[in-house]
Amino acid sequence: MAQLKRLHALWPTVAALGALALLFLGERLFVGGDPARVVSAALSGLTLAAATGARWLAAARASGEARAVHRRLAVATSLLAAAALAYGATVALSADDGSERAVATAWAVSLIALSCGAFPLLWIEVAVAPVAFNDAYELGRVEHAWRRGWSFALLAPTLFLVNFLAERHDQRVDLALGSTATPSEQTMMAVRESTRDVRVLLFFPRRNEVAQKLMRYLEPLADASPHLTVERVDQALAREEAQQARISDNGFVVLMRGDATEKIRIGEDLRSARSALRRFDADFLKRFLRSTSSEKTAYFTVGHDERAFGRADGEDPRAPVTFSSRQLENLQYDVRPLGLAEGLQSEVPDDAGIVFIMGPARDFLPAEQESLRAALMSGGRILLALDANTEARFETLLAGTGLEFDPTPLADEQNFVALTRTRADRSILPTNVYRRHPSLQLLPRNRQTATLFLGAGSLKKTDVEEGAALQSSVTIETLPTAFADRDGDFELDGDESTGSRPLVAAVTTTSTTGEEGRMVVLSDVDALADELVTQVQGNLVLLRDVFLWLQKEDDPVVTVDADDDVKIVHRREEDVMVFYGTTFGVPLLVLGLGWFVQRRRRP
Repeated sequence: MAQLKRLHALWPTVAALGALALLFLGERLFVGGDPARVVSAALSGLTLAAATGARWLAAARASGEARAVHRRLAVATSLLAAAALAYGATVALSADDGSERAVATAWAVSLIALSCGAFPLLWIEVAVAPVAFNDAYELGRVEHAWRRGWSFALLAPTLFLVNFLAERHDQRVDLALGSTATPSEQTMMAVRESTRDVRVLLFFPRRNEVAQKLMRYLEPLADASPHLTVERVDQALAREEAQQARISDNGFVVLMRGDATEKIRIGEDLRSARSALRRFDADFLKRFLRSTSSEKTAYFTVGHDERAFGRADGEDPRAPVTFSSRQLENLQYDVRPLGLAEGLQSEVPDDAGIVFIMGPARDFLPAEQESLRAALMSGGRILLALDANTEARFETLLAGTGLEFDPTPLADEQNFVALTRTRADRSILPTNVYRRHPSLQLLPRNRQTATLFLGAGSLKKTDVEEGAALQSSVTIETLPTAFADRDGDFELDGDESTGSRPLVAAVTTTSTTGEEGRMVVLSDVDALADELVTQVQGNLVLLRDVFLWLQKEDDPVVTVDADDDVKIVHRREEDVMVFYGTTFGVPLLVLGLGWFVQRRRRP
């Protein structure tokens, strides 16, 4: 039996693609004048030359319809060789410090030639493979594959050129939060309610794009308050102000109040200033609050196994409250501990702006609670965040408020956040049941913003005498499907019932001096701990509302921003999978799907 002969040789295609792969590996693995790099490039060039010559020789010997097929194969192989030559030109131009335009042009030509050679060549080989040993070509099949290959070949360079032009002519519209387009609601509120004069100086040269963007941001703030003035100056001409601000160049925004200054480095070039412009609203608000704030003190109680507010104790598995203390420090609060060593059993210091009681595991002494109660009755401000399954009850401090703390953890079989995919997730309770009260400014405006509570206890409303000195109002409740999980099995049993339960309450009293004492009581300290407040928008807004209501009246509006990025941990294995998956896997999947669809369409 005579041996069947293939319509055309396959080895030139395999050799050409193998040569390109060898060239790619040589460029990736070796640098500079490494002999291995030179050898790989030389072998690639010789192999491409041999494959191209073989294709053109076969085209010259062919006749009839076969000649058209061989010519197409020769053209595609020649384009692969041209791609390698164009890449060699980029390497030579880069080594000789050629112009950037010439290098970019050679690089573009190499990619276009590679695409226009590889796709048609592969499409023809795939189309011919099933009938490669027939007596003659099916010219319609080859023509269809040729056109299909060129459609893909032209699509790839088009995408490349569009991305290349977009990179060279970079134009962006910043729609992200924190852009300089308009001040945020918190910034506008802080400026409007401030009664202290602040002078804002923009140190920029004339006709500067960065300064124009900053002026568009600052003009609405200047219009909102007569106490804020905005001026644009050149550092070389305004030497007195520059000396006071301690700057020696343009590109700064400086806030001045008396002799105190706060400065923000932006930069003069728009491209390099983008990151600073994106953060400008948060940076400006932080500097504005610093410049308008007076010295004050926030105390965190200690000595009762409270949550860590400074450097977190590595041995304590509970989430700390360091985020809250850092926010207070940014607002010019002097954060200090308050316990028996600081005289809590006798009295709360007179300079206390706010006293934070954050999740104590043990109850306070009656004398300590009496001191806190006396401070509240005289106009003090207290945040009492409790923790379920602890001994802390604060019966003395809460006496007469109409509130009692029930440490029984709450659960919900229907509305919960699935994190561990176990029944314990039923203790992670979302809620958007907010009651209108001065202690909640932003949360009730958007009930789509949920607040999370983790293993929370609950508050109970009790009867109080009419006209009592202490008045309490429930501000946040659970969803009506929650229940007190008395046996800790996260299931609704026969002796347990569902219903809305108070989670947060606000307490007020009028002191003898006329200043209103305020206290916020939370049945779950985890709602304001770092684990939730830095990742859940509703909890962040709750913290901001609490700060706002508890601050003294003459202080500027308090803002709370989760400006610390949540660390994203990458594993090397994951990065490798993502890289190769996006670089090779997705394109191959698309090509394979297209090939399968085309095969299915054929009769």
